[in-house]
Amino acid sequence: MPEIWAVYGLSLALLVVLSAALWRLYSSEPSGPAGQRAFQEARLDRLMAALGRLREARDSKQADPRRHLCEAALEGALSLMGSERGSLMLWNETAGNLEITASWNVPPEHVSKFKLKPGEGIAGRVFEMGELLYVPAPAEDPDFKPSDPVPSAPGGRLPILSVPLCVRGKPLGVLNVEQTPGAASLAEHNAKLLVLLADEAAMALENLELADDLQSFYLELVETLA
Repeated sequence: MPEIWAVYGLSLALLVVLSAALWRLYSSEPSGPAGQRAFQEARLDRLMAALGRLREARDSKQADPRRHLCEAALEGALSLMGSERGSLMLWNETAGNLEITASWNVPPEHVSKFKLKPGEGIAGRVFEMGELLYVPAPAEDPDFKPSDPVPSAPGGRLPILSVPLCVRGKPLGVLNVEQTPGAASLAEHNAKLLVLLADEAAMALENLELADDLQSFYLELVETLA
């Protein structure tokens, strides 16, 4: 088990170094408006803070570490993208559904009811394809299935950015971020930073699963030898 977290810790450290290198690149870039450089620097700072939240969630002793890790990943994603509403859905192998594990500003009464099959809805499509998807007008998308039947904005549904959580090609879930009224468009943001965060979250979740499997194996072995 320590070996699993050592690998994850190394990957997280490497990503922090990469983020720092990107920060230096943007801050030393001679061309481009100063406001744009400041915007990118601020977002890189938020990425590093989000990675820090993942590390803290990984090291914390929570009754439900999986949910705690998902909440930390979603909080970091919303901060990174300047959003106030989103969800993180994980694949339930037993039920054969994507289910909301963490959410922000989604009515609780809708969270437990919202489930998607692979290929169903926007999140189901992203889960099946394993690729990021930006939907500027969800209400006009024939595959759109809202988790909340009441639009989150007076003008209707806002743009959505969905990113898959994958480890070595294995899909674990989907991270969904909704546009916030008055904030910069999600299309203008560097989605690559969100993908980096999603990849780290997926790796941490995979390590949790491996640790649980290893613990179960040891317990079964002890019972067999007893």
